[in-house]
Amino acid sequence: LMESTAWATTKAALPMALGQDVGGHVLMADLAALPHLLIAGATGQGKTVCMNSILAGLLMTCTPEDLRLILIDPKIVEFSGYNNLPHLLVPVITEAKKVVAGLRWAILEMERRFKLFHRARVRDIRSFNHRSQTEQAALFEGAEGGEGGNAPEALPDRLPYVVIIIDELADLMLTAQQE
Repeated sequence: LMESTAWATTKAALPMALGQDVGGHVLMADLAALPHLLIAGATGQGKTVCMNSILAGLLMTCTPEDLRLILIDPKIVEFSGYNNLPHLLVPVITEAKKVVAGLRWAILEMERRFKLFHRARVRDIRSFNHRSQTEQAALFEGAEGGEGGNAPEALPDRLPYVVIIIDELADLMLTAQQE
């Protein structure tokens, strides 16, 4: 899949190699356009293979500066091989209590990013990362006398995508129902 022309020429921010159709054509998707993805199926039907394929595609195309990962593996077996990746925000999470803390962090980070997008006058991360330095400088020309005489802190040049992959979501929901 990754040697195909479709993969080499993709414009996807977070490309996912999903496989081939019955005609042998490469099936791809952009995870940035599908912010929530659920992979479901019976035992032995290839869910883990699909998750590993998605992870491989992301890791082949994105640097740690472009992509940060949170991998959640309550069974401790599926993601242990990814534990030393530089893309990880934290080591693979295997304990339910840590999962709740990790997901709470993700909510706070999402709210922080929405505020950054508002200040930069953009709607999404792609627009935020592709804005020019002149656009950024123009935003702060009149902001030097902000509240209390303090100028607002400068916006970061780029933000990495954050992808959270949870294996066995149903089991996790049973163990941490309230959270």
